[in-house]
Amino acid sequence: MELLRIELEGFRTRSATGRPITIPQTTTQIAILLLPTTALSRPRARHPDVEPFTGEDLRNYRPFRVNLRTKFTIDGACLPDEEERVLYAFSRLRGKASQRMLPWLLAKQDRGQPLRTNDFYEALDKAFGDPDAKTKALVRVNTMKQGSKDFREFLGEFDEALSDAGGLL
Repeated sequence: MELLRIELEGFRTRSATGRPITIPQTTTQIAILLLPTTALSRPRARHPDVEPFTGEDLRNYRPFRVNLRTKFTIDGACLPDEEERVLYAFSRLRGKASQRMLPWLLAKQDRGQPLRTNDFYEALDKAFGDPDAKTKALVRVNTMKQGSKDFREFLGEFDEALSDAGGLL
Protein backbone atom coordinates (compact mmCIF):
# COMPACT_ATOMS: atom_id res chain seq x y z
CA MET A 1 0.00 0.00 0.00
CA GLU A 2 2.87 2.34 0.86
CA LEU A 3 4.45 1.68 -2.55
CA LEU A 4 1.19 2.60 -4.26
CA ARG A 5 0.99 5.83 -2.27
CA ILE A 6 4.57 6.76 -3.21
CA GLU A 7 3.89 6.01 -6.91
CA LEU A 8 0.70 8.07 -6.85
CA GLU A 9 2.43 10.99 -5.10
CA GLY A 10 5.24 10.87 -7.66
CA PHE A 11 2.71 10.88 -10.48
CA ARG A 12 0.88 13.88 -9.00
CA THR A 13 4.14 15.77 -8.50
CA ARG A 14 5.27 15.16 -12.09
CA SER A 15 1.89 16.22 -13.52
CA ALA A 16 1.66 19.33 -11.31
CA THR A 17 5.13 20.59 -12.28
CA GLY A 18 4.33 20.51 -15.98
CA ARG A 19 7.32 18.31 -16.82
CA PRO A 20 6.76 15.55 -19.35
CA ILE A 21 5.13 12.52 -17.83
CA THR A 22 6.65 9.19 -18.74
CA ILE A 23 4.47 6.39 -20.00
CA PRO A 24 3.64 4.09 -17.11
CA GLN A 25 5.34 0.72 -17.06
CA THR A 26 3.52 -1.04 -14.22
CA THR A 27 -0.07 -2.15 -14.00
CA THR A 28 -0.45 -0.01 -10.88
CA GLN A 29 0.56 3.09 -12.82
CA ILE A 30 -1.79 2.19 -15.69
CA ALA A 31 -4.69 1.66 -13.27
CA ILE A 32 -4.05 5.06 -11.70
CA LEU A 33 -4.11 6.71 -15.11
CA LEU A 34 -7.35 4.98 -16.09
CA LEU A 35 -9.30 5.82 -12.94
CA PRO A 36 -10.17 9.47 -13.68
CA THR A 37 -11.24 8.90 -17.28
CA THR A 38 -13.45 5.88 -16.62
CA ALA A 39 -15.11 7.55 -13.64
CA LEU A 40 -16.13 10.56 -15.75
CA SER A 41 -17.29 8.82 -18.90
CA ARG A 42 -20.92 7.87 -19.37
CA PRO A 43 -22.56 5.78 -22.03
CA ARG A 44 -24.68 7.44 -24.66
CA ALA A 45 -28.45 7.28 -24.41
CA ARG A 46 -30.04 4.47 -26.43
CA HIS A 47 -33.68 5.37 -25.85
CA PRO A 48 -35.12 8.60 -27.27
CA ASP A 49 -36.16 11.42 -24.96
CA VAL A 50 -39.58 11.11 -23.39
CA GLU A 51 -42.26 13.19 -25.10
CA PRO A 52 -43.08 16.21 -22.94
CA PHE A 53 -46.21 16.17 -20.79
CA THR A 54 -48.20 19.40 -20.61
CA GLY A 55 -50.92 18.42 -18.16
CA GLU A 56 -53.60 19.65 -20.57
CA ASP A 57 -54.90 16.19 -21.50
CA LEU A 58 -54.78 13.91 -18.45
CA ARG A 59 -55.18 10.83 -20.65
CA ASN A 60 -51.52 11.37 -21.60
CA TYR A 61 -50.33 11.13 -17.99
CA ARG A 62 -50.13 7.34 -17.65
CA PRO A 63 -48.25 6.86 -20.94
CA PHE A 64 -45.88 9.67 -19.87
CA ARG A 65 -45.20 7.93 -16.56
CA VAL A 66 -44.61 4.58 -18.26
CA ASN A 67 -42.29 6.23 -20.78
CA LEU A 68 -40.24 7.77 -17.96
CA ARG A 69 -39.83 4.37 -16.30
CA THR A 70 -38.87 2.87 -19.66
CA LYS A 71 -36.27 5.59 -20.24
CA PHE A 72 -34.76 5.04 -16.79
CA THR A 73 -34.69 1.27 -17.28
CA ILE A 74 -33.00 1.40 -20.69
CA ASP A 75 -30.73 4.41 -20.08
CA GLY A 76 -30.14 4.00 -16.36
CA ALA A 77 -26.38 4.24 -16.82
CA CYS A 78 -26.77 7.66 -18.46
CA LEU A 79 -28.70 8.94 -15.45
CA PRO A 80 -27.01 7.00 -12.65
CA ASP A 81 -28.39 8.78 -9.59
CA GLU A 82 -31.92 9.58 -8.53
CA GLU A 83 -31.45 13.34 -8.49
CA GLU A 84 -30.47 13.31 -12.16
CA ARG A 85 -33.50 11.17 -12.98
CA VAL A 86 -35.87 13.52 -11.15
CA LEU A 87 -34.35 16.55 -12.87
CA TYR A 88 -34.61 14.81 -16.25
CA ALA A 89 -38.25 13.90 -15.56
CA PHE A 90 -39.02 17.48 -14.52
CA SER A 91 -37.36 18.75 -17.70
CA ARG A 92 -39.91 16.73 -19.72
CA LEU A 93 -42.80 18.69 -18.17
CA ARG A 94 -44.18 21.70 -20.03
CA GLY A 95 -46.68 24.46 -19.33
CA LYS A 96 -49.32 23.63 -16.74
CA ALA A 97 -47.55 20.43 -15.66
CA SER A 98 -44.25 22.21 -15.09
CA GLN A 99 -45.93 25.01 -13.15
CA ARG A 100 -47.76 22.51 -10.98
CA MET A 101 -44.63 20.51 -10.10
CA LEU A 102 -42.22 23.45 -9.69
CA PRO A 103 -43.24 24.23 -6.06
CA TRP A 104 -42.59 20.58 -5.10
CA LEU A 105 -39.13 20.66 -6.68
CA LEU A 106 -38.18 24.03 -5.18
CA ALA A 107 -39.39 23.01 -1.71
CA LYS A 108 -37.24 19.86 -1.81
CA GLN A 109 -34.20 21.82 -2.96
CA ASP A 110 -34.73 24.65 -0.43
CA ARG A 111 -34.93 22.15 2.44
CA GLY A 112 -31.87 20.30 1.19
CA GLN A 113 -33.89 17.11 0.86
CA PRO A 114 -32.74 14.51 -1.65
CA LEU A 115 -34.68 14.23 -4.88
CA ARG A 116 -36.00 10.68 -5.17
CA THR A 117 -37.80 9.23 -8.15
CA ASN A 118 -40.49 7.53 -6.06
CA ASP A 119 -41.28 10.81 -4.29
CA PHE A 120 -41.50 12.52 -7.68
CA TYR A 121 -43.84 9.83 -9.01
CA GLU A 122 -46.06 10.21 -5.91
CA ALA A 123 -46.21 13.98 -6.42
CA LEU A 124 -47.03 13.47 -10.10
CA ASP A 125 -49.77 10.99 -9.20
CA LYS A 126 -51.32 13.44 -6.75
CA ALA A 127 -51.21 16.23 -9.32
CA PHE A 128 -52.28 14.35 -12.46
CA GLY A 129 -53.43 10.86 -11.53
CA ASP A 130 -57.05 9.88 -11.04
CA PRO A 131 -57.54 8.82 -7.40
CA ASP A 132 -60.68 6.90 -8.37
CA ALA A 133 -59.19 5.17 -11.42
CA LYS A 134 -59.37 1.66 -9.95
CA THR A 135 -62.94 2.11 -8.76
CA LYS A 136 -64.05 3.50 -12.11
CA ALA A 137 -62.30 0.65 -13.94
CA LEU A 138 -63.93 -1.94 -11.69
CA VAL A 139 -67.37 -0.46 -12.39
CA ARG A 140 -66.51 -0.50 -16.09
CA VAL A 141 -65.49 -4.19 -15.92
CA ASN A 142 -68.73 -5.11 -14.14
CA THR A 143 -70.96 -3.22 -16.57
CA MET A 144 -69.23 -3.94 -19.91
CA LYS A 145 -71.18 -5.62 -22.67
CA GLN A 146 -69.93 -6.88 -25.98
CA GLY A 147 -72.96 -5.75 -27.91
CA SER A 148 -72.25 -5.69 -31.65
CA LYS A 149 -68.46 -5.30 -31.21
CA ASP A 150 -66.07 -7.82 -32.64
CA PHE A 151 -64.92 -10.21 -29.90
CA ARG A 152 -61.24 -9.24 -30.28
CA GLU A 153 -62.08 -5.55 -29.90
CA PHE A 154 -64.25 -6.26 -26.86
CA LEU A 155 -61.58 -8.51 -25.32
CA GLY A 156 -58.96 -5.77 -25.75
CA GLU A 157 -61.19 -3.21 -24.04
CA PHE A 158 -62.06 -5.69 -21.30
CA ASP A 159 -58.39 -6.52 -20.65
CA GLU A 160 -57.55 -2.81 -20.49
CA ALA A 161 -60.33 -2.14 -17.98
CA LEU A 162 -59.36 -5.22 -15.96
CA SER A 163 -55.74 -4.07 -15.91
CA ASP A 164 -56.80 -0.58 -14.81
CA ALA A 165 -58.81 -2.16 -12.00
CA GLY A 166 -55.72 -4.03 -10.82
CA GLY A 167 -57.01 -7.40 -11.99
CA LEU A 168 -54.17 -8.31 -14.37
CA LEU A 169 -50.69 -8.75 -12.99
